[in-house]
Amino acid sequence: MKKNIRIEIKDERESARDFIKAWQRAEKGMTLEGPVERIYFEDLGTLLRVLTPRRLEALKTVHDRGPMSVRPLAKTLGRD
Repeated sequence: MKKNIRIEIKDERESARDFIKAWQRAEKGMTLEGPVERIYFEDLGTLLRVLTPRRLEALKTVHDRGPMSVRPLAKTLGRD
């Protein structure tokens, strides 16, 4: 089963606004967005420090080839 994870840049204030909107929709009995896996970063600098080119390469490999343990992933990437 494939999962999609959204990576976004959003500060605390924006995240809080999204939470409030979802809460208000739920109170009104409106349909909520289905579960979405998300990772938020406060700003672009933080995102780039965390998702280095080598880490991004590992994520792309897992995305393309599917789940794998650390050893096969390292071997595929030619890393220790």
